[in-house]
Amino acid sequence: MKNRIKLLVVGAGPHGSGFHMPALAHYRSRNPDRVGSVLVCDLDRDRAASAARKYGFEESASDVEEVIGDWRPDAAMVLTSVQATVEVGRRIIGAGIPVLLEKPPGETVGEAEELVVLSAQAAAPVMVSMNRRFDPVLRAAMARVNGRRCRYVRVTFARERRNEDRFLTETALHAVDAMRMLGGDIVPSSLRWLGHGGTSWRVATFKFAAGAMGCFEILPAAGARAERYEITGEGFRGIAKTCFYDDGELCWKELDSEPELQTYRASRPVWELDGTLGETCEFLDSCIAGRAPRPAPADVLDSVRIAHRLDATPECLG
Repeated sequence: MKNRIKLLVVGAGPHGSGFHMPALAHYRSRNPDRVGSVLVCDLDRDRAASAARKYGFEESASDVEEVIGDWRPDAAMVLTSVQATVEVGRRIIGAGIPVLLEKPPGETVGEAEELVVLSAQAAAPVMVSMNRRFDPVLRAAMARVNGRRCRYVRVTFARERRNEDRFLTETALHAVDAMRMLGGDIVPSSLRWLGHGGTSWRVATFKFAAGAMGCFEILPAAGARAERYEITGEGFRGIAKTCFYDDGELCWKELDSEPELQTYRASRPVWELDGTLGETCEFLDSCIAGRAPRPAPADVLDSVRIAHRLDATPECLG
């Protein structure tokens, strides 16, 4: 791909304009030789124009089809609602344009599987927005593990007043995907619930394919927000508290060594703390370099399947 790309951003809602767009504007300011014109497209033309003005992007529109046909972007970021992701994604993938799709990649497992097939057949790469893979604390924890075998991984994923029906499949998907990043593939049939906590509340144990044990604590309506990943192996233990939803620190202890505490909050903006900037860099750098960005839909598919399995009742699983 040419070095200076034209970029289409689809969706100017609160998440796109509050996280992805400022990260994109920052990337472009640091890499003016890589990103040229940016066009923001939203069904609400005024909202698209307002977002474009706010971040210094050149153009705005309300019709994706016209933009794809007339403006011909070199890459696209789809930051739409879950209900619109697959439909818009189909159009852009079909046009052979590299694309970053907001998570989850579809409302159902079937839609996620469809995107995997479409991506495999596509003329251009597809990436799914799973920003925990770029969270600075979790990446530091991965560096500390350094390929060693984990024996037990536990996540506490707590929010306030989040009892919506799709919390598990649309939001707690982050916890599932991060657990797979830390411990490897999860054995779906090993999920076991520890009682009933209410709609979308889950405490469940499971096994990783590599043999480690794991535990999900998904608490959507707790008294505070927290997102913590405890990682234990032979001779090491770490507690990673994510930046945006927790204290932004990694406490690490190696056998026969003093505990070490690394902090990451400082004065960084939220779109850097939660991994959105790192994700944006991965997508755009990959597009310009001509390599496939990660994670692809196939990388995330098992995370989607596990999240939907968590959403099922214990009775359904036998």
